[in-house]
Parts: sequence; C-alpha cells; structure tokens
Amino acid sequence: MSGLLAVNKPVGWTSHDVVKKVRSILSMDKVGHLGTLDPIASGVLPLCLGKATRVAQYLQEWDKEYAVTLKLGVSTDTQDATGTVVEDRPLSGLTEEKIRKAFESYSGEILQIPPMYSAKKVGGVPLYRLARRGKTVEREPRRVTIYRIAVESIDLPYVQFTASCSKGTYMRTICHDVGEALGVGGHLYGLVRTRSGIFVLEDAMTLEELKKQAVEGRVAEGLTPISAALSTFGLLRLNARGLAKARRRLMIFAEDLTESPVEAGQMSVFRLMAPDGALVGIARSVPDVGGYRVERLLS
Repeated sequence: MSGLLAVNKPVGWTSHDVVKKVRSILSMDKVGHLGTLDPIASGVLPLCLGKATRVAQYLQEWDKEYAVTLKLGVSTDTQDATGTVVEDRPLSGLTEEKIRKAFESYSGEILQIPPMYSAKKVGGVPLYRLARRGKTVEREPRRVTIYRIAVESIDLPYVQFTASCSKGTYMRTICHDVGEALGVGGHLYGLVRTRSGIFVLEDAMTLEELKKQAVEGRVAEGLTPISAALSTFGLLRLNARGLAKARRRLMIFAEDLTESPVEAGQMSVFRLMAPDGALVGIARSVPDVGGYRVERLLS
C-alpha cells in the first residue's frame, strides 16, 4: 500500500505521535509526515505511506495555510501559549487601525529568525534542546515568503488572522514580532493548519476515522497517488536523449527536452517525464549552470 493521506492532527499530539499511531493502525512501518506541526496546533498533517516515503523530502516543500490566534500583551519564552510568561504589558492606546497596519509588514518575501524553541539545528543540535539547557545562540535569518496575510477579527487581547506562506515560516514568530512592533508583546495562542500542498482541512480525517477505514479495509482506495501529489511541481518532458541521461543521473539541459519547462511558482523541483508520459524521477534546477540535476529516479 503506497500513497498519501491527510490526518487532522489533534491538539496536544506531536507529529511523531501521529506517525506512531498510524503505523499501529495500518500495521506498516513505512509511514512519515510532511512537515512538523507543533503540539499546540491542530489541522492538516499529510502522511506518506509505503513507496511515497521516497519523495517525502520534496513534498515537504509544499506551501502552507494557517488560521492563527494571536494574544497581545503577553510575551512567552517559546513565543506560544506553552511557554513561560516573560513579560505582561497593558494594551492601552492600542487601536484596530494600528493592529491592521502592523500586519502590513508581513507580506511578500521577509527574513525571519527561527525561535530558540524550534527543531531548527545549529551545529547538528536542535535549537529547542539548547533552549532547555538555558542557552541562547545566534540564528541566521531565513528567507520565507508570505503570499497572503489577513486580519479576520479583533477582540482584544485576541487577534484572529489567516496566512498563506512558504515552507519553514514560523507563525509564532510572526505573532511575537507583531506584538513587539505594537509595543505590547504577544504570542501564538492557537493554530490550525488549514492547507498543506494539495490537502485542505476538509480532506483530513481523524485518527478514529482512519481506524474505522482500516477495519473495513478501505484505506488503500482513499489514498492520493504519488503522481497526483507531485503534480504541484514543475515538469520537464524528456526526449530520448534526455531520458537516457536521466537514467544515468546526468545533468539535464534544454536540448534534452521536447518543450520548454513547465514552471510551478518559485519552486525549484521538477518532475521528469519520459516520452511515453511515464513519471521517471525528480530533478532540481541549478541556475548557475542553466540545467537540472537528477536527484531521484522513480522508475
């Protein structure tokens, strides 16, 4: 059994907790998730089953969408509601206009410093482990893209907003930074991932629903095929020479294609398609040389 499915992760569970549970429900070892969702969050957690785990690293590049609750006036050491309060400030003078204006800075390409309580590694060690030892280290800012951000409602101290963003964007850091920009502090109070790549919240099943499907023997029929999952990436249609080069993992150039590459937004990952339409593998663009590096063969 191979393919993808989306689970609606419950609040309080780690992403690995979900993977362990699904492995148990389906009695299979090859199960992996596509992008960590913190315990405080719920929502879409796509899972790769069987052979789909071979392409998991590429599917983790999917864009995401979130529904977020920001609590203003209170700052925590983790930038979310699970942390220790480090500062409590009054909200006097705060207006809806000021709040909405503060969010205008978080649109388009921005630099974001990963929080200390995160899985990002420095020197091979996850930042959260260093933070638990009371250590704070320098973190390189990361370039992320906010495609859309919108304040949905304001009921102080809470602000509800939605965001569509590239992978690796920390919603709690946005909450923290908006709070600091307003001079009152703030932290992420609640988070729901409403979309990850091709999966939306309405597609995501609960663990109870998955267990019921497993008992009825209906899991396989509901899986999303690997080819459908990869359809979010660009496409390189190979000619005969290009196919031969791809199978030898040689660089692919324009002369190895039957037509111009089909781009997919800002993503650098491309599907490799044989002349007969079969999915051959995955390549990544290498702008410096104007070609494509074959990274994974699938057939």
